[in-house]
Amino acid sequence: ITLRHTLEHFYDPAKVLSDLRNRLSKNGRIVIEVPDYGSYDRKKYGTKWPAFGPYHLWYFTQKSLNRILNDCGYEVIYFNKYISELVFGNGTLAHRGLRRAIYLLGGMHWFSGRSIGLIAKKSVPDV
Repeated sequence: ITLRHTLEHFYDPAKVLSDLRNRLSKNGRIVIEVPDYGSYDRKKYGTKWPAFGPYHLWYFTQKSLNRILNDCGYEVIYFNKYISELVFGNGTLAHRGLRRAIYLLGGMHWFSGRSIGLIAKKSVPDV
């Protein structure tokens, strides 16, 4: 199941996650990506952070996303933050090369700012 920039739009994300857990197969995975409220970008740009807006009902950090998933019966098996395209852009060869160099040097979280993503599974399999 994939929730790519959707979980923050639901009125009750815990109910959605619980309902989806019931639909997830025994060995299934849920993939979630949301804007990162704890990000470099959010702190740097403040109220001008692109993820602010009337359409986002919830904001998540790594800690809050882990908490809601644990409460809904999931175990996070992979977590990542993504380098912000506001900082490094997407298109030019120089931007792609700089982003790759930062990843290779282990600094992917230095300028992390746009999104957090994870993969989770059921913490306790259904009987």
